[in-house]
Amino acid sequence: MSLPERNSPEWENLCDGCAKCCIFPGTMVACRYLDIDKRRCLAYEFRHEVPHCADLSKMTDAEIQENLPWSCAYSLAIDDQPPLNAASLIATSSRSIGEIRELIESLDKEVKMT
Repeated sequence: MSLPERNSPEWENLCDGCAKCCIFPGTMVACRYLDIDKRRCLAYEFRHEVPHCADLSKMTDAEIQENLPWSCAYSLAIDDQPPLNAASLIATSSRSIGEIRELIESLDKEVKMT
């Protein structure tokens, strides 16, 4: 999979909505615009005007991989891997979206611990 040009609709479509870019790196502190329940940015339309917002389109591949978990669709695309989106996982599983998100989060924690 080749990465689409940044700032293109294809680049935006890579996002799987994990909201992990809304957590300040190295912390468990979320941006005030993150709706925790919906895992969505409340300021998405004007996110580039928010000073602390992670603008992935301006980050290098190395910066994306350094600041976001391996399960982020952008990190996976950089490694030429398919995204771990809930829809594709549900198609092959009877797990709920919540269970799948918990699984992905636990995998992230395991990877960080090793």
